[in-house]
Amino acid sequence: MRTVATQPITVSEYSELGRALRAVGPAVIEGEVQKPRASGRGMLWFSLTDGDAALSCKVFRGQARSLEHTPREGDLVQVEVERPDLYAGNGKLDLIVGQVGLAGEG
Repeated sequence: MRTVATQPITVSEYSELGRALRAVGPAVIEGEVQKPRASGRGMLWFSLTDGDAALSCKVFRGQARSLEHTPREGDLVQVEVERPDLYAGNGKLDLIVGQVGLAGEG
């Protein structure tokens, strides 16, 4: 192992970068929907891709009920991202989505 100039920190301490990610804030992103799925409790998950990169998206139950468009496999959509969210429990980064609009076919 090579020498690092800083003292080691715990995984929990480093995972606090999730707090900094949440501060990035809102954005509108366009991409193709992949692997959409819904929970029995009304949450939605899907991936959004442009062919070169993919991002995981999550829609909470309250927002899912009022979506302009329910994402389906292959849809080209524009999503309103409220914020990125890092779940430290498994190290997964999701975009918290507040709205989805159909933009065409992917």
